[in-house]
Amino acid sequence: MFLDGQALGVIVLDFNEPHDFIPAERRFLKILSAQCAVALGRAQLSGDLERQVQDRTAELEAFVRFTEMADGETDVLALAARAESVLSVLFPDCTNGYYALEDGLWKLKDYSRDLEDSPALLASLTAGLPSSTPLFADAVRTGQPVFIDAWDAERGQIPQTEAYQSIATYPLRVSGSIQAMFVLGFRGLPYWSAHHQAVFRSVGRSLTLALERTETARRLTAQNDQLRALNEELEAFAYSVSHDLRTPVRHITGFATLLRRSLPGPLGEKAEHYFQVIESAGVHLGQMIDGILDLSRTSRQPLNPGRVDLGRLVEAARKELSAVVGERQINWQVTDLPTVTGDPDLLRRVVVALLSNAVKFTRARQPALIEVWAKEEARSRTVFVRDNGVGFDPQYQDKLFSIFQHLHNQADFEGAGVSLANARRIVTRHGGTVMAEGQPDVGATFSFTLPKSAE
Repeated sequence: MFLDGQALGVIVLDFNEPHDFIPAERRFLKILSAQCAVALGRAQLSGDLERQVQDRTAELEAFVRFTEMADGETDVLALAARAESVLSVLFPDCTNGYYALEDGLWKLKDYSRDLEDSPALLASLTAGLPSSTPLFADAVRTGQPVFIDAWDAERGQIPQTEAYQSIATYPLRVSGSIQAMFVLGFRGLPYWSAHHQAVFRSVGRSLTLALERTETARRLTAQNDQLRALNEELEAFAYSVSHDLRTPVRHITGFATLLRRSLPGPLGEKAEHYFQVIESAGVHLGQMIDGILDLSRTSRQPLNPGRVDLGRLVEAARKELSAVVGERQINWQVTDLPTVTGDPDLLRRVVVALLSNAVKFTRARQPALIEVWAKEEARSRTVFVRDNGVGFDPQYQDKLFSIFQHLHNQADFEGAGVSLANARRIVTRHGGTVMAEGQPDVGATFSFTLPKSAE
């Protein structure tokens, strides 16, 4: 019987007496042979498919088992122990271990308990195997798992492993380099079947992903700790410097006033201008120092979250700004605003910063128009403040929330350029974001978004 040119078997007929096949019998035998060949081919294909399904099922089972056991784990050796447990359950007769490279030696760090029955071998493996050991060197060279059938302890250069018949190693690549190995050995299995290879590969891939995740989390934690320490140092430095600058600034402005009073007669136009420049610069420098201190306090002040009625905050801020507004005509259009969760005092500063900014830059408008409204989405709430003031060039909008930044002539619009930077710091601490849009001589819209998850 042949299928696709390959011999599959032979049909033998045994007769007690001599027999000559007639043409009809020959045709029947040919048809029978062909049908048997097709049946055998289908059976062989079915067996191959069944084995593939079994391999994929075992691979998936190994992946699921490891994922369930390693969920949330971040300790490297604990993850290795989880992989060891999974393989010990799937292959009860296996020996497995996790090796890490230290001082040029591959040292056993975690292992299945059956190794304790071979204390001499265990001591040798924990002491470390040279990096030139073929089992490890081949995996490092290829970056792929190595499966060895008919294991030879002498050729493999690992003494006291004569009891094993097959061994494999899986290189664990983390951050682009092979930093560990997972090794599996069988005493009663002389060769690696596709099924066993599939399971071992699945556990190896899962362990690699878990180790990569752990390393990423470790790096992020270290970076966050470093950034937090750096921010604390910068805030402490800013607070110290700004606090120490208060005295010399007071001396400059104070002695400038004393000098003016001590000079005889009326001052000339040029001298008067010089004194005004000194006093104005002193006042501005004092405002900048106050801004640095305020920004530092905002960053260091602990959050005391509670329920905050933004409508009441806006109304209180309008009353607070009434002294600045004076007789100006401002058309306020404020819609219903939501109640959110946040620090009431800090969010009040955000509202005051945005409203005072709108009041300031609509100074030349008669009447001024300031609109305040909110937009609610599935996971956030956004508050908008729009004015019909002088606006700004949108290409510089990223500078608006930076400290000491001015997009307009400082002689026309006073301020130290700190309030918007402070507002962004506060909103960021609440897990939100700030935005600004504008056009020159058209107006500007400022907004801040707070996540509902913070509630």
